[in-house]
Amino acid sequence: MILTEEERMLQDSAQDFCGKVSPVSAFRELRDSRSSDGYDAAIWRQMSELGWMGVPWDESLGGSGFGFRGLGVISEQAGRTLLASPLHSSVWACGSIIDLGASADLKQRIMPGLSSGERLIALALEESAHHAPCGATLVAEETEAGFTLRGRKRFVADAGVADQLLVVARSAGEAGSNRSQWWTAVMWLISSSMACTWLTRRARSSARSAKARIFSIMRLIALALGLRRRCLASVRSCLIAP
Repeated sequence: MILTEEERMLQDSAQDFCGKVSPVSAFRELRDSRSSDGYDAAIWRQMSELGWMGVPWDESLGGSGFGFRGLGVISEQAGRTLLASPLHSSVWACGSIIDLGASADLKQRIMPGLSSGERLIALALEESAHHAPCGATLVAEETEAGFTLRGRKRFVADAGVADQLLVVARSAGEAGSNRSQWWTAVMWLISSSMACTWLTRRARSSARSAKARIFSIMRLIALALGLRRRCLASVRSCLIAP
């Protein structure tokens, strides 16, 4: 990929920051400390000051408008030093889904906080050891108060530190169905200790214990993300895309 001058400047800045502030040795210290958060909050604040979380989003949403090329440049440098942070779960995954499918009003409510790094969001998608977005069995039942979610999600990256969760739930059809009447609703859920039962699992070589969070939701009232039906195909594509 040929970078523009601005992208090269962003690359140099990210390389300098990651090399000095979060070298591989910092990751090893974090891993050995068995931090329950799985990342350094002070480093995350410095990343926020650099505006990294807002790089891909429009200025109207609190971003800088560099797009995903700019975020990719940053992520490449972060990967070189194994920088542990919620950048992928909160910005890459959840930010993309909200940007693709949420209403303009909801974007204005959510994205500025995401862009500033003040709001952390985790995606609750997987239900087994195999990636199967079409196989969601967690059910969303509409009620007068919103929705009741029943089911279980596994391996929710950064769920332990997230302020809120995006939960993929089935509102119609059967798991694995690709028929036109089948669709998956993405739900908006405020994270709380009362809502989830947590079982923490930590990969031996990783500092990110939150990558193996497991939670169950039983009769929990949640608010719909506000996705229009015509947007669901785009969101589903985002979930399935590698």
